[in-house]
Amino acid sequence: MSDPDLLKERIVEELERERQTHKSLRLTLSEKYDYSEEAVSRGISTLHDAGVITHDQGFFELTNN
Repeated sequence: MSDPDLLKERIVEELERERQTHKSLRLTLSEKYDYSEEAVSRGISTLHDAGVITHDQGFFELTNN
């Protein structure tokens, strides 16, 4: 699994636990796995564009797709 794919998997895992803000996701994954905040932002954008996650009232959460 490539690093971007692993990052996306970790974003999904975090959102399976609880919905989070953009900032909290960046900080959590940066601290836990040593990703740059920019890399996390790119992963979030990719998942959002693909319809895997949604952004509502300041929080990201998994879609039902």
